[in-house]
Amino acid sequence: MKKINWRLGLTLILASLNFGLGQTQISSSEALSNAFLTGGEFQLEAGRYELTSALTLSRDLSLKGQSQETTTIILKASPVALSVEEAIHIDIQNISFEYAGEEAADLFNIGSGTFLFTNC
Repeated sequence: MKKINWRLGLTLILASLNFGLGQTQISSSEALSNAFLTGGEFQLEAGRYELTSALTLSRDLSLKGQSQETTTIILKASPVALSVEEAIHIDIQNISFEYAGEEAADLFNIGSGTFLFTNC
């Protein structure tokens, strides 16, 4: 019985240390650009991230920032900064968006899929 309790305790400790293990940390604009293209689950560190090229998303994506006050994505591409043409799932939380391009543009062009924007 002691072996089982010891293993259970170790499992719980490891699980608590690895909470959010499925999320990759992002700390640069280049890594964020790659995340939009490859899809997956990502945690953005607090900061400002510039995306200068238009991107087309084709894979499920989850982006979680620290807070909308401290995590900002600055989009500069036109006529559309981010396009979604596939039936994918996008979940974005705690991130603010700014447009800093030189011409008028749409930040998002969504063709199909499911989208959840929380605290953005």
